[in-house]
Amino acid sequence: MPLNVADLKTLMKRAGIEPDLVDQLDPAVPVLRQGLDSIDLPLVAMAAEKEWGITILDADAVRLRTLDDFVAYVVKRRAGG
Repeated sequence: MPLNVADLKTLMKRAGIEPDLVDQLDPAVPVLRQGLDSIDLPLVAMAAEKEWGITILDADAVRLRTLDDFVAYVVKRRAGG
């Protein structure tokens, strides 16, 4: 089953990010403009690496601004890209 924004939001909640905030996130808007902070993003990245068996390169992580960006990146990495 392909990864989607709902899967990412579930992971974010399990990583300890406030559920009400996660539920309100617009997938196309940068998350730092929506109430997440620079501490939340590494938590999400580490949880994603563990959950989906990928490595998120530091150089790539700075470009993952929206949930849509993040999902597309994870899908690509899982496919071997």
